Amino acid sequence: MESFKTRVNNFWKAFCHEEEGYRRLLDEKRHQELIENLTGHLDEVMPIAFELGKSDTGVYELALTGEGDNTKCFLTNYWVKQAPGELLSTWNFYSARPRSRGNFGIRMLDRDVALEDIFVYPSIQKERAKIDIAVFSKKLAGLDRNEKYSLLFVCLDAAIGETYTECYIGEIEILDSKKLLTKSITMAELYQYIEEAIAANSWNRFENPCEVYSGYQVPPRENPIRLREDILFGGTAGRDTLKLYQNDDTWLTESEKWGVAFGFLFYDNSGVPREKVVEYRAAIEDEVLALLTDSQAAQILGGATGSQNSYIDFILYDEDEFLDIMQAWEGNKQGIRYRNFREEAAVISL
Repeated sequence: MESFKTRVNNFWKAFCHEEEGYRRLLDEKRHQELIENLTGHLDEVMPIAFELGKSDTGVYELALTGEGDNTKCFLTNYWVKQAPGELLSTWNFYSARPRSRGNFGIRMLDRDVALEDIFVYPSIQKERAKIDIAVFSKKLAGLDRNEKYSLLFVCLDAAIGETYTECYIGEIEILDSKKLLTKSITMAELYQYIEEAIAANSWNRFENPCEVYSGYQVPPRENPIRLREDILFGGTAGRDTLKLYQNDDTWLTESEKWGVAFGFLFYDNSGVPREKVVEYRAAIEDEVLALLTDSQAAQILGGATGSQNSYIDFILYDEDEFLDIMQAWEGNKQGIRYRNFREEAAVISL
């Protein structure tokens, strides 16, 4: 099976060959013909939602979106980063839906909706670095719950962009009526509100959802036998990997169809002083990152500390190339081994 890296490289070759025609189809508003042609090339990498358009400055735009799927977020981010430099004077490429720069309006579910039609009651949650919102709009009346949220998320992405929706919006409540004696803003004002909250609270500023890490703890097992059963705590941007604790590997099966693998390096940490166990792992991560810079064959998702081993987790855009790089590594790799996240996969010594 072709690796995801190879699939993406082939896509960009095809796109470069046909992009002049894509621009012409956009200019002539022959959207259906364009969508059918481009969908064929995109599907050769993986099925993905996308949007096409042209900015006010005349630059053509293609946005790929994982629509909230954590793994697809990494894949679209990688995909867009591989865009050939010669395209960037005429095209903007996005790995998530950007916010609308002009006056946004949409006709959806038999109603016309503008951002000014939606009233937002924001509540800053400093400890979580999130903003919970309660929302009211007459335009949501008569819709069922799923329809309300579908329309709301379309408007949120238009108002603040998919990245800010994912990274900064916390709990969402849809109201049946306006709140009395409570100040609201329109959804058109929400982006500026978030910008001010980020600055005032010194929150991290994220360029895409892949930068958001989640910490986790695992109750210790009495006699851990299998790899990763000894994990006590860790942090990851690849939230899908945590689904393995619930024995959910459907995301892993889907990813493998697209030439994507997930794996980890691990080593016995018993010889590392406990107060230096994270620092020691971070030094290895830095060395591995430097090795991967040119190839872009893999990306570190996070790491974990166990009672027996330490782990460094990866999403692998080309697993074979990653292993070749690791085998050629001339650093201090004594005792470091690799295994795919598949339980039945063989352990590979470096």
